[in-house]
Amino acid sequence: MPLVVFDEALEHLLRIDRVLTQPLGHLLLVGASGAGKTVLTRFVAWMRGMTVFQVGSYANVAVTKCAHHVCSLAGQALPQVLSGGL
Repeated sequence: MPLVVFDEALEHLLRIDRVLTQPLGHLLLVGASGAGKTVLTRFVAWMRGMTVFQVGSYANVAVTKCAHHVCSLAGQALPQVLSGGL
């Protein structure tokens, strides 16, 4: 089955790819809900063999739990940064 990609989506894919392949590259995606931001980013990450995580905000999550989550993510990334993998 052929895959149809619109020109605008392809342009966004290339932008996302360019940012994510930079050392310590990261994105803050802003736009309308359902516009495909997450799908395009996960697709680029999949093509590059990268791991994706998404930070969410919830009313019932304590600050300490958020801090623990950020520390665990940093702990996962730190060995890769030190070895030059990122």
